[in-house]
Amino acid sequence: MFYDWKAALGNNSFQGTIPHELGRLFKLHILYLFENKFSGAIPTNLSRCSNLEDLRLSFNNLAGSIPKEMSLLLKLSHLEISKNKLTGGIPSFLGNTSMVWFAAAVNPFGGSILDTLGHWKSLTTFHSGGCNLYERIPRCIFNLTLLVNLSLTENHLTSSLPSEIGTQILSSFGYGVTN
Repeated sequence: MFYDWKAALGNNSFQGTIPHELGRLFKLHILYLFENKFSGAIPTNLSRCSNLEDLRLSFNNLAGSIPKEMSLLLKLSHLEISKNKLTGGIPSFLGNTSMVWFAAAVNPFGGSILDTLGHWKSLTTFHSGGCNLYERIPRCIFNLTLLVNLSLTENHLTSSLPSEIGTQILSSFGYGVTN
C-alpha cells in the first residue's frame, strides 16, 4: 500500500527559519509551509527529501537564491515560492526537475528566463510576474505543448512576442512590460 507522506503547515503564524530537521523526512511527498512568517534561506537539505513532489513556500519572507541542491529533487512537480524576497534569478538547474506547476511571482529575482525551462515538457503553469525579469521570452516556452497558464506581467521583458505564440493554446496569458 502506498501512502503520501504530507506535512501541511500552511496558513499559520510560524516564524524564524524553516527547520533543517525537515530534511530528515525522507518519505515526504508534500510540504506546505505557505502563508507563515518564515524568514532566511530555503534550507539546502530539503534536497534530501528525494520523494518530494509538491513544495509550497509562498507568502513568507524567505530571502536569498533558490539553492542548487533543489535540482536533486527529480520528482518535484509543483513549486510555489511566490511573494517572498528571493533573488538570483530563476536558476537553470530547475530544468532537471519534473515541473508541472511553477509559481514564483512577486520576488525580486532579476535575470532572464532561461532556455533550459524548455526541458519542463509537462509544464502546465508558469507564473513569474513581478520578478524583475528582463530580456526576451525564450521560444522554447512556446514548444511546451501542455502549457495553459503563462503569466509574466510586471517585468522588464523586451523584444517582440515570438511567432510561436499563435500555435500555443493558452487558457491564460499575461505578458507585461514595465519601465
